[in-house]
Amino acid sequence: MKAKSTIIIVLLFLTISSYAQEMRTLFKESKSRTNTYGGYGGPLINSTQMNGEWGLMLGGRGGVLINHKIAFGGVGMGLVSDNVFVENDSEVNAAESLDLGFGAGGIFVEYIFKPDSPVHFSIPLNMMAGGVSVNDISSNTEIESSYVFIIEPGVNIEFHVANQFIPAINISYRQVIGSSLVNVSDKDLSGLSIGMVFKFGDF
Repeated sequence: MKAKSTIIIVLLFLTISSYAQEMRTLFKESKSRTNTYGGYGGPLINSTQMNGEWGLMLGGRGGVLINHKIAFGGVGMGLVSDNVFVENDSEVNAAESLDLGFGAGGIFVEYIFKPDSPVHFSIPLNMMAGGVSVNDISSNTEIESSYVFIIEPGVNIEFHVANQFIPAINISYRQVIGSSLVNVSDKDLSGLSIGMVFKFGDF
């Protein structure tokens, strides 16, 4: 499942990045204000808590930006590091070593505070559907899997270093809902994420 999730994430990232690069800023003049429409896309990388361990999450995000402050679009991410644990089954005499796979994609909305400032804040909210799999390491086979829903609010500290490039420090919390697995629970799959978001586009 990890390989499939990685392929999906790469394709999503290439799609949203290409879309963001094709966006152009349009100005509608009026006596009181200027309305601006643009877009951005880029990769994200997070260190995240999952199943009692810290792991590496990679993905991409991109979409439409309105009036410099409101953004919405698509987001995808997946766990790329190993998450090894012991089988949670009291009937098994010799517990097997297992590995966790996780991938998700969906939409996001974001509000940006004081976008003209060199350093500013934004509040993104990811809403995604995804899949979780538990794999037996010794036989390299999947023993169980489940679909899940994810709600992930966060905070970005953004640095406007160039007209078409804004890196940001991201802190978020992933709340997983709806898993139906024996070896891991919603609580095990939920956790804190800390990392970087890279935005390329018209702001």
